[in-house]
Amino acid sequence: MPQKLSRPVIPANRQLKANRFARIGRRLSFFKAVLFTALLILLTFSGFSSKIIIYLGLPQITAAIVYALILTLAYWVLATPFDFYKGFVLARRYGLSNQGFGSWLGGYIQSVLLVSTLVIAVVATAFWAISILPEMWWLLVWGILMIVSLVLNLLLPGIIIPRFYRTRPLDDEELKQRFYSLLKKAGVSVKGIYTIEFSSKQTTANAALVGIGGGKRILLSDTLLADYSGEEIEAVIAHELGHLKNRDGAGIFSFQALIIFACLWITAVSVGSLAVPLGYSGIGDVALLPLMALVFAIINMVFTPVSNAVMRSFETAADDFAIRLTGNPSAYISMITKLMRQNLAEVNPPLWVEFLLYDHPGYFRRISYARNFMREKTENSE
Repeated sequence: MPQKLSRPVIPANRQLKANRFARIGRRLSFFKAVLFTALLILLTFSGFSSKIIIYLGLPQITAAIVYALILTLAYWVLATPFDFYKGFVLARRYGLSNQGFGSWLGGYIQSVLLVSTLVIAVVATAFWAISILPEMWWLLVWGILMIVSLVLNLLLPGIIIPRFYRTRPLDDEELKQRFYSLLKKAGVSVKGIYTIEFSSKQTTANAALVGIGGGKRILLSDTLLADYSGEEIEAVIAHELGHLKNRDGAGIFSFQALIIFACLWITAVSVGSLAVPLGYSGIGDVALLPLMALVFAIINMVFTPVSNAVMRSFETAADDFAIRLTGNPSAYISMITKLMRQNLAEVNPPLWVEFLLYDHPGYFRRISYARNFMREKTENSE
């Protein structure tokens, strides 16, 4: 018999606080993007980019690596004040983080190094591909990126995530029994269920299905395990199993691969067409790197609403699976409400924000779906 759950409530002052936090975050992201976009435009159309390459006087691929390093450093110089204010100052002010400055800085530097290494490697690969396959270089780069993406997904649960958060197998026997019961009922299998230690850095809660193939595992934050009932955690696990049952990992990978394919192809065609009219020698001119980055970013931004719509459809399907698997929509509603409250998420974001930026359905859409399920279940039982 399911335990009686208290009626989920998000206080009005919490909603106002969440709205302020979200608005500030969007503005910071916007200004950060505008500044770096302005830098790329300036480098491309002022001729300064060509002067840098001439000054470097290096072979093509070496010049591409060095120039990518320069642009990456420039980006982090511009981005760090915004990231510090949002990720450290605001997160602590709004009660989402308990990190000290040293801990935040250490994690931030690790992220910077990881992202910068990947970006520089992609640029080096692109200009190497241009040197050997000038007409179809983008296709070669796409293929290599897909392989790298698979490798990163393989390394994510065992190597990458533990660099930022400690993980350990779940040790709660009651929850493990619930987990195995849900696995059997869902007809799926995973490597295991693990606890990820969020509490050392933040107060938010989350869960995720990570890994590929036989290495898939479910991660539950210790902040979630500490504050949620067994039925609510069961709803979380069921949602993640929904992603597994629906093969969303493969679906997301395939769709993102399609988006990257389109972005690279359009970038190659656009930059190739603009190179000579803008005074560059051709697609192999390393001085075109800022324009490549700019065009790729713009195209990716155009595709983002489509990508988010697809992601929202996956999340809705996982919600449906979780509610049907557990047969406990009230626990699902309670869980989602707690997550929204704890993570200081917007309960009712503007429609344009949800359409353009959200990869999960809005709160009211999710609980309305669960309430409709409850209503249908009640009507069918009468």
